[in-house]
Amino acid sequence: MDEEKRCARCSKVFPKKELIYVGDKWYCTACLKEIAREARGTGRGGKRAGVQVIIAALISALLGVIFIFENYTIATSFINSLKLMSIFQVMGVNDWLNLALFLFWVGGCYAIAYGLLTFSRWTYYAGLLFNTLLIAYSCWVFIGGVNPDPALLIIRLVGGIAVILVLLKNKTSLTPA
Repeated sequence: MDEEKRCARCSKVFPKKELIYVGDKWYCTACLKEIAREARGTGRGGKRAGVQVIIAALISALLGVIFIFENYTIATSFINSLKLMSIFQVMGVNDWLNLALFLFWVGGCYAIAYGLLTFSRWTYYAGLLFNTLLIAYSCWVFIGGVNPDPALLIIRLVGGIAVILVLLKNKTSLTPA
């Protein structure tokens, strides 16, 4: 009876004679072809995926800029209190909450942009979660009657949706095989 082995990439079980041993792992021919295509830049989305992911990273970075623009007073008051070394005296509880939200949204936007540009494995799931929260937050702000700038609100909503669509379309490029 022929011994069976598992492909290191797709995890499917094959008879040993149908697998190829490469560098201490067994691979099926389909996976080896895919690995070769990826090495040439044409597999798993290839160049098109790269362009889409770069655009999504730019959108995410733009969303970070928008949060800075929207919360300019929070950012400047925080920076000024640091300059005065009186951060605990100048900022009240609401200021701290606003600052925490500001840092979360801006930091998240830039972290997702960085992850997309480096095709980091964590980016797919973190990007889906973060942009879903961004859309939910934008809807909450709108429904809550905070009166945000409608243009910036639309940009946040469309930007979040666009990044999610790119993530979903390029899942194989952004998640481990």
